Amino acid sequence: PELGKKLVKDYSWGHIDVLINNAGILLDDSWQEFEKTFLTNSIAPYFLTKELFPLLRKSPAPKAVFISSMMG
Repeated sequence: PELGKKLVKDYSWGHIDVLINNAGILLDDSWQEFEKTFLTNSIAPYFLTKELFPLLRKSPAPKAVFISSMMG
């Protein structure tokens, strides 16, 4: 969440037309590695989009794209 807040604070163009979430990792089978994978692939894009949503709403035609793969 901190990165998203910093992006909003430092952003100077007024709006974002397109946000592309393309983060993905696949780690080992341990619970800790699963948790890291889930945080990177699912939770991080959610929080980034949540923080940048006010800038997206200012665009005349905003788009949010979420890219995923079966391998991370």
